[in-house]
Amino acid sequence: MERCHAHEDLELSYRAQLRGWKAAYIEDLVVPEELPVSIDAYRRQQSRWATGSFQSAFLLLIPVMRSSNRMAVKFQAAVHLVAYGVGPVMLVQLACYPLLLVVFAHQKLELPWYIKDAAAVAILVGISPWIGFMVAQVRQGRRWWAGVPSLLCQVVGPACRSTP
Repeated sequence: MERCHAHEDLELSYRAQLRGWKAAYIEDLVVPEELPVSIDAYRRQQSRWATGSFQSAFLLLIPVMRSSNRMAVKFQAAVHLVAYGVGPVMLVQLACYPLLLVVFAHQKLELPWYIKDAAAVAILVGISPWIGFMVAQVRQGRRWWAGVPSLLCQVVGPACRSTP
C-alpha cells in the first residue's frame, strides 16, 4: 500500500478487488472481537472508523468509478465508502423539511422530479444499514426485530453526544 491510515483493511480489500481478486463472505465463520468498554471508547472507535473510511473514499472513489465493474457495483461501493456521511446528510435533510413544508404548502407548488429522486435516494441510503441488519438477523435464524434495541443504541447514542 502506498499509505497507511486508520482503515487499511478497507483500503486493501478495495485495492485487491480493483486488481481482479474475488472476495467471499463466509457467513458461519466466527472470529474473536473486542468490544469497546465504554461509550467514550465506542465514540472514539467510531470516529477512527469514520476518518479511515473517508480517507479510503478519497483514495479509491475515482479508481472504483473508472473500473470495469457494473454500475450497480460502483454505486454500492460509493455508498459503502461514504456511509459515515449519512449522519450529516440526514441533519441537512431534517433542517430542510420545515422550509420545504412552509414554502410548498402555502404556494401549492410541487417539488421538481430531481429533488424528489434525490430525496428518495437519500432516504434509501439512510435506511440501508437498518435493512442490512434485518437481513443479517433473518439469515442467522433470528427474528428481524430481535436486535432493534442494540441498533437503536448505535444510532441514537452517537446522536446524543453533547461535547466534542
